[in-house]
Amino acid sequence: IGTIQWLADLMQQGISPGLADIQGLGSMAMFQGKKGAIRAGGSWEIGDVLKSDFETAFAPVPVGPEGRKSMFNGLADSIWVGSKHQEEAWQWVKFAASPACEEIVGSYAVVFPAIPSAVDIAVAKRLEQGVNVSAFSDLTKEPGATFLFPVTDYASQVGDIMTKAMDRIFLGEGTAADVIPAAAKEVNAIF
Repeated sequence: IGTIQWLADLMQQGISPGLADIQGLGSMAMFQGKKGAIRAGGSWEIGDVLKSDFETAFAPVPVGPEGRKSMFNGLADSIWVGSKHQEEAWQWVKFAASPACEEIVGSYAVVFPAIPSAVDIAVAKRLEQGVNVSAFSDLTKEPGATFLFPVTDYASQVGDIMTKAMDRIFLGEGTAADVIPAAAKEVNAIF
């Protein structure tokens, strides 16, 4: 509640762009348009940040009361149950998860691969390009610093409730102390 209210206060004070600007333009466009000096983003956006026509750098997420924490989002290779090429798909999925494939991914440094040795390749590749991306990779080495995206039943309903709640807070239509507990009750009622 405190963190959310702090972010909302930055918007209300004009220190941070307002919700309408962020939703309309997007924080990357505002950053690249020099309408903001700092933005929170993920490692998948490194290439977009580097397309900026000014000098950029990456910093680690701030340390909070429980330390430095970041949710991570992984991808899963899946095979459609109706595929006429199940065996071929299985061979591809096995290759995609292999160190050989992950090292190929790392050598292009577009995203961070799924295995540490290939992440090191991506970090080294970016360093060769003069870009330090260790703000992202170092965090993954800290015990307990990363956690999985919560998986839950009724995810779309929970997301709808929480999006509306967050919008109200960021628009100044209510405080986090009032809106979040009410949203939590609404979410709990779904279950």
